[in-house]
Amino acid sequence: MVVTLAAAVLVAAIGWLLGPGASWWLEHVDGVTGLTGEKLAAAVDAVRGCALAVATGLAALAAVFSVPPATPTPPGTPSSLASAGTTPTATARPPNNSATPKPPSD
Repeated sequence: MVVTLAAAVLVAAIGWLLGPGASWWLEHVDGVTGLTGEKLAAAVDAVRGCALAVATGLAALAAVFSVPPATPTPPGTPSSLASAGTTPTATARPPNNSATPKPPSD
């Protein structure tokens, strides 16, 4: 519950920062004032680019750590059968002839 609330607040803050909050951030956090025209647009774009980079990193971090751990597959069970919940059938295997000793040649 707390993590969901924190994620919602973070998404809202990043959304605000990508929109009208970029100029506020530029003025109050970065301390940049007096820009107009193209210089203001470039500075606001830089703030939005940094915010987008941070948001992308946080999304990747959340994706990596939110994946549930894989359940172990019993030995000898093909992974396709284990994920389907079926039991594998026994199949005949050819004998391993490389381990049997060869008769001496005369």
